[in-house]
Amino acid sequence: MGLRTLVTFLEMTQPPCSYRKKPPLPDLKLDFGYPLSPDAYVRLVDGVGRAFHWVDTLRLPRSALHSRIDDPDRTMGIVKIDCYPAGLFEIAPVGADEIEIVYLGLMPHATGSGLGKWLLDSALQAAWTKRPRSVVVRTCTLDHPAALPLYLKAGFRAVGQQWDTVEPLTSAEIRACPFPLNDEQNR
Repeated sequence: MGLRTLVTFLEMTQPPCSYRKKPPLPDLKLDFGYPLSPDAYVRLVDGVGRAFHWVDTLRLPRSALHSRIDDPDRTMGIVKIDCYPAGLFEIAPVGADEIEIVYLGLMPHATGSGLGKWLLDSALQAAWTKRPRSVVVRTCTLDHPAALPLYLKAGFRAVGQQWDTVEPLTSAEIRACPFPLNDEQNR
């Protein structure tokens, strides 16, 4: 049985006037172009999005995962604290003149530290260097409750909404995953 969610589509047509500086946390780093295996990529996305039912990446065939990871038009930033992943953003072109923030989020151990605003600014800065007409993102009612207010405060404006259904992972999908998943969080 699927989970009903209201998806909000947001757009930004001007870059922000300024960007936040990196928070003064010791051993905080943002890596770009970090080489990832498909398993590491899926583990990272799942680590950030499991509680919010980010299941699409877990359902991609291995060939699609390789294509996504190796796509030179995609940019991925991985937040690390003490050399361990703590979050990510991923941006990709949509058509000829839009950049989409595909993923943006922190792992549970990094939330509440003020990193989310800096991570969003880092994603926006990377997106606007590509000189798009606009930067777009979508969020839904299954996402972290701070997501929509964060996007609006950053300068995005809502351009539409629609109801959707997210199908939680099946037991077979959980068993087929290349690393252990907690079945209870995907029901």
